[in-house]
Amino acid sequence: MAEIRYFRLIQIFFLTSLLFKNLTNLRWKYIFQNQNHLKNEKIKSGFTIIEVTIASVIFAIAAAGILATITAMRRPAEVSQERVTAAYLGKTLMEELRSEVNASTWDPSRSNASNLRLGNHRVQRTVDGVTYNLAYTISELSNNGPRRMDLTITW
Repeated sequence: MAEIRYFRLIQIFFLTSLLFKNLTNLRWKYIFQNQNHLKNEKIKSGFTIIEVTIASVIFAIAAAGILATITAMRRPAEVSQERVTAAYLGKTLMEELRSEVNASTWDPSRSNASNLRLGNHRVQRTVDGVTYNLAYTISELSNNGPRRMDLTITW
């Protein structure tokens, strides 16, 4: 959507600049073709009020389009940052739980292994003012065998 607006602004700017160029060329052509006009009237330099007004309008439209594009891109960037943070928090939680597992000393009845007991668990973490809820379920694939962890992150 923003690309279409930007493309339209470029089209409007291009067409308006062509119109100004043609009007300016016609004005100078008229001045140079009429020698009497040169003798009777002083040649003016600078821009007319109409040229300045139209250029200001074009600049305002272009500035509004650029501002709208920047504003429209801000929220998707925030959402993307939140997703990356959620993925990082999920990875961190899995690494913390993995560090508690050691095949030679594994005893699920230990108190420090409570995060790895079968069932549902919840962890809440806040990063940059956003609260992330990490809910995970530990299930057993086979008796005294590997366990499965299903993790869901919401914010």
